Amino acid sequence: MFEPSYLVQIASSAKVMIAIGVPAVGLCFTLVLVSMVMAARDRRRRLDLLEQALRSPNLPPETARELVAALKPAPRRATFTLGWFGAFLGIGWLCTEPRGDEFTWAVIVTVASFAFLTLPLALREVEARKA
Repeated sequence: MFEPSYLVQIASSAKVMIAIGVPAVGLCFTLVLVSMVMAARDRRRRLDLLEQALRSPNLPPETARELVAALKPAPRRATFTLGWFGAFLGIGWLCTEPRGDEFTWAVIVTVASFAFLTLPLALREVEARKA
C-alpha cells in the first residue's frame, strides 16, 4: 500500500506545516492586538479633543449638538474581525482531520470564534429592543 518512506514524508510535511502555521497564527494575533491598541489610543485622543471643545464657553449650540452626536460610539469591529480570523482558523484546522485533544481544541476555537462573529449582531439586536 504505502512505503514507510512515504509515511515519513507525510509526517515531516505535517511538521513543516505546523512550524509555518503556528508562527503565522501568532503573527496574525499580534497584528490584530496591535491594531486594536492603536485604535483605542486614537479613540481616546478624539474623545479628549471633543471634551475640550465642548467645555469651550463660546461654543455655538448647533456645533455643540454636532459634537455630542459625534460622541455616539462607533460600531465595534474588533470582535467581528477576531471572529472571522478564528472561524477560518478553526474550520481549516478541522479540515486537517485532527485527532484526540487537537480535535477538541479545533472545535473549541471554531465555536468560540463563531460566538465572537455573532456577538456584534446580538448586541445590536439587544440595543434595538431597548429603544
